Amino acid sequence: MQLNRTSAVLFTVCLLTYIATSFAQPPAPENARAALDNSSQPLVIYYSRTGKAQTVAAALASRVPCDYVPIVSKRSIGIMTITLDQFFNRDDEQEPFCRDLANYNPLIIVSPIWFMKLSSPVRTFLQRHPELRGKDIYIITTSGGPMEKRNAAVAEYAKAQGLNVRGVFNISGVMRKNKEDLEADVKMLIEKNLQHLAAPGTH
Repeated sequence: MQLNRTSAVLFTVCLLTYIATSFAQPPAPENARAALDNSSQPLVIYYSRTGKAQTVAAALASRVPCDYVPIVSKRSIGIMTITLDQFFNRDDEQEPFCRDLANYNPLIIVSPIWFMKLSSPVRTFLQRHPELRGKDIYIITTSGGPMEKRNAAVAEYAKAQGLNVRGVFNISGVMRKNKEDLEADVKMLIEKNLQHLAAPGTH
């Protein structure tokens, strides 16, 4: 009788051990862990004072698809502040950015153009985040009038910050456009220049 009990206990232990080892995951090799740690995904980063750049950012993010996150200024930015910032190259005062940029690539930056230059909040963001260096950066500018001729200057500025600029594009006439117009502009921009970033069936 004692032998039968011992056999039953041994059988139960063996069965439980087999079940546990069958469902256990083997440890990931070091190179697999490194690949996971260095995994990347796109991210849209934008500054928007009037809401137009935010609409563009949301439309971009829906077609890539990815998250879109604002640059948040601590200041109330009106016309006088814009004028002083742009003519005297003043930096913005910003809330801490809410994402770890090390986990994202490429980055799509959406910025208004003020007085022929990137907005002060975006310039400040590019200058103060060294973790952007070496990442693929696309810059989408929004403006009241055509600004394609400024794309090269915007690219040169971003490259001077150590960024790997893959393209600069402009969406103009934003103040007279509604949400549907801006979404159509983004759709056209992706179809012409950024198809490689868009998910299948979204462009």
